Formats: sequence, structure tokens, C-alpha cells
Amino acid sequence: SAMGQTFTAIADDGTAIYWNPAGLTQLRNAEINFTHLQLFEDIRHEYVAYGQPLDETDSMGIAVTLLTQKQLDKYDNQGNAAGNFSSYGEALSMAYSHRFSSISAGIAAKGIYQRIDDVSASGIAFDAGMLYLHASGLSMGVVIQNIGTSQKFNNIFENIPLVVKAGIAWRLTIGSQYLITNIDGIRTGNNKKVFGRIGGEAGINFGENLGIRLRAGSKTDNFDKISEKNGLTLGGGIRIRGLGIDGSYEPFEDLGGAYRAGLSVRF
Repeated sequence: SAMGQTFTAIADDGTAIYWNPAGLTQLRNAEINFTHLQLFEDIRHEYVAYGQPLDETDSMGIAVTLLTQKQLDKYDNQGNAAGNFSSYGEALSMAYSHRFSSISAGIAAKGIYQRIDDVSASGIAFDAGMLYLHASGLSMGVVIQNIGTSQKFNNIFENIPLVVKAGIAWRLTIGSQYLITNIDGIRTGNNKKVFGRIGGEAGINFGENLGIRLRAGSKTDNFDKISEKNGLTLGGGIRIRGLGIDGSYEPFEDLGGAYRAGLSVRF
């Protein structure tokens, strides 16, 4: 998140189930990830993912996503107060990936459930991705998300927005230090405009058991509006042996900011 959500061409941990399932082939050990995202209006996003290599070329993963919000005031058609309501969403994902030499392919199937007040809907969708890794440190990825059925709310069918992402990344390593730069292009639903994302990570490793990372990025398609209140993302992390702790902050203009905290454990 701190890298402007540019992870399509990296996807090298358990969260690849979401970013690009093809990246699961980069796991060398079993890994579990916990992520908490605190948004404005007390919206909370929880994500738990587990990834595991099956052999030298195959990997699998499973993830659970929860989205909750505090109760909001409800009004009838005449504008009269009618109590309050809440919204809730969840998704269960299962992913598999296979590596063909320098190219990996992956797919994730997910069941989605959403509820707004007393109205609910469910559906099934799929994500499919590919990832190319070169020995020079160059990587390229593409993923199509939400390939699937529509959801029915109150006899009205709503399509799950199709998302197409393509990214390129480059990793430069000098001794114990490294720098990663990433660029992603994203197209969502029927929107013909491609949104740009750019980000980077700088890190240093102190032996095999300690590493520190700093991250920054931007996830706005209108770069002339980038400011401390819009578009910029910042964060960092520390890894101690198999334990990783990460955090990030993203401003949303007058709505406030989003805070993300993550914990990962490699076995």
C-alpha cells in the first residue's frame, strides 16, 4: 500500500493471492499475513492470507477479507429519521500458481458476500495473473480481477467491477542494500481511462536476520493534484528473522487518512 499500490509485478509474499496470484511461486517457505486497514468514517478492512509452496514449481494460498463499518443514520423517502443501519462484506479466496521457467501463472477463486442494512447479495469471481521474472532484476506482471457473476440486490443485478492491472518493476541490489521501482496501470469497470500508479522501496539488510525498508508512492491519475493531502503514500517496515512488521499512511483530502498495519510470519 505504501508504494502507491504498485505490487502487480512484485507480488512476492502471501498477499499475492490478492495482488497477483502468479506471484505465489516466489514463496520459499510457508507464510501467513495479517493486515488491518483503518479508513475514514470508522470503516475497517481486515485481511488474513496464508501461502505455501507445494514443490519447486507450484504454490497455493487461501485468504479471508472482511469489511465492516459503524452504524449510520437511516432516513425514509421523506427525509424522516428511521433508525440506523450498517454494512458488511466478506470474501474467501483460494489460489494456485505454477512456474514455467521465468514465467508464472496463477488463478484465484473467491466467494463474495455483501450486506447493506437488511439487503444482501453473494457471488463468485476469479482472478487470473501472469508474472515474468528476469535475472537482471526486471519483472513484469498482469492480472485480471473479478471475472465472474453479477450480484443481486433487491431484484437488481449489479456486476462486480472488472479490474485489469499491468505493471513493471526493477530491483537494483548493491551489497546489502537494494532499491525497487514500480509502475502500474489500472483500468476498472467500464471506465476507459487508465489510472497510473508509481512507487518504490529502499531497504538495507543487516545479515540474514534483520532488514529495514522505507516505501513511498502515488496512486493518483492526476499528477498535478498531488499534495500532502492527496495521492502520496508513505510507509516502511522491519523484518526480524521470519517476522515482518509493516505500516503505511495514505491521505484522502478532507476525508482524513487511511492507516494500514501489517504482520507477517514465515515458517
